[in-house]
Amino acid sequence: MDSALSKTIAERYEEYKDHRRSDALLSAFARIGEIDNCIKNLSVRRNIRAEWEAILSDELIDDKDIQKIFQQIENRLFQVKKILAVGGLLYEEALLIITFRVEIDMAINFLAARGIDISRLSTDQTDAMIMEAVGARESQHLFKEAMLNAKRNWGIPLTNRWLGD
Repeated sequence: MDSALSKTIAERYEEYKDHRRSDALLSAFARIGEIDNCIKNLSVRRNIRAEWEAILSDELIDDKDIQKIFQQIENRLFQVKKILAVGGLLYEEALLIITFRVEIDMAINFLAARGIDISRLSTDQTDAMIMEAVGARESQHLFKEAMLNAKRNWGIPLTNRWLGD
């Protein structure tokens, strides 16, 4: 792992701590999920991976935090549904939807990897609505462009279906 990526991961961890302090737990756990995703899906030296895995595993998540994260995820999913319900998507709306879904995935995947029961969180209905919008001829190019730009501009290399992986 080069020094630029190490710096990016350290910056993401600082963002995590800032979001955590401000009680923006979905954003916080999206950031820590990004770190986890990055070190698991890139060729990262064993000692660096072990160091970050230890840092991530030391993060405490209590029941109160879990409830807040779940509520914030449900609120985001509701926002996505509201955007989709209007129809006639703009590029910015497609980009926002992709951003929300990636952040939700990062948080959910991190929580699941920590053994937290995420079964009450279902993105299926929202995802079906997104796929229906993506399938509409007038939205296909919009979503593809938004996915490519989101991946290019995310700031940390991630593997996620909403980024075209």
